[in-house]
Amino acid sequence: MVWRDPDVFEALRGYIRKYMKATTTTTTTTGTNTQEDQLQDRQDQLEVLATTLETLAVCLRGTQRCQYKMKVLSHNKYEGLCQLLSEVLRTPEVPPSYKLTCERWLTDFRELSSLVWENLPECELLKLVQEVIHATTSALYELIACVNEMTWTTTESQQHQQHQQQQHRQRQHYYLHTQESSPPNLTVFLQHVSVEGWLTYSVPQLLTLLQPERTNNSGGSSSGSGGSEIQGGQRASLLHQYLSVLSALLQHSPRALQYCATVYAEELRYYVQETVVGSVVGNCPLRPHTLAVVRHVAQLVRSNNDLRTR
Repeated sequence: MVWRDPDVFEALRGYIRKYMKATTTTTTTTGTNTQEDQLQDRQDQLEVLATTLETLAVCLRGTQRCQYKMKVLSHNKYEGLCQLLSEVLRTPEVPPSYKLTCERWLTDFRELSSLVWENLPECELLKLVQEVIHATTSALYELIACVNEMTWTTTESQQHQQHQQQQHRQRQHYYLHTQESSPPNLTVFLQHVSVEGWLTYSVPQLLTLLQPERTNNSGGSSSGSGGSEIQGGQRASLLHQYLSVLSALLQHSPRALQYCATVYAEELRYYVQETVVGSVVGNCPLRPHTLAVVRHVAQLVRSNNDLRTR
């Protein structure tokens, strides 16, 4: 039902675009904003942003071959879908005075997985930023699936229609028609999208999910990612999404491959292995596909490194 009304899609896109940026809305009785006010404002906005991204993922999930979805996403030559991918791949802004804190604790997976950040006064902000990164990963996972679906669905439809057109000797008219309506593939969508910032925050989250579970301040076990307990099927599912999105970016974005091969080559080679990932996902239904994705990531990074050393 969501996809029957294009305005819903535009509303979700608008919230994502708006709340990726840090905007100040609260004023005190003196008409000025204190640092605490700005922090609280931004934390509220990050909660809305995470919820919006999760809603987008839910709206996309399980909608294969939904004609209404296809119509909305393909509107104006897929401009809305292209812009949405670019917006979701941004990193959420934080107030300037907290930027260094976020960069220190959230972009180094060793610091992140240590859970020391949970004792900081800014722990709530750090937790919310991580929740947004998790939510962007879930949304990207579904968006990438949609792009792939549109590509193969259109190809399949074109092949069927071409066969019919050949029978009626109207091949030239059909060729011109399909050239205009064919959707771009993921490589084209990502051609001018900056991915480095998102990878700077998402790869440490992925690596942290692969670390042994630790005991948090409340006495429960935690993966250290997001400051909340992520266990069992939820952890395996989130790990699968991170790996799948990373695999797609490495394959379809030269910028992503170059960045990861330069910055995270050692970490990816050491931690993103079948034995390590297999111990996290266990025997869940996602295991075979997840391990296949791991092999694909390793192959892409290794191939890029081989080219650089020649």
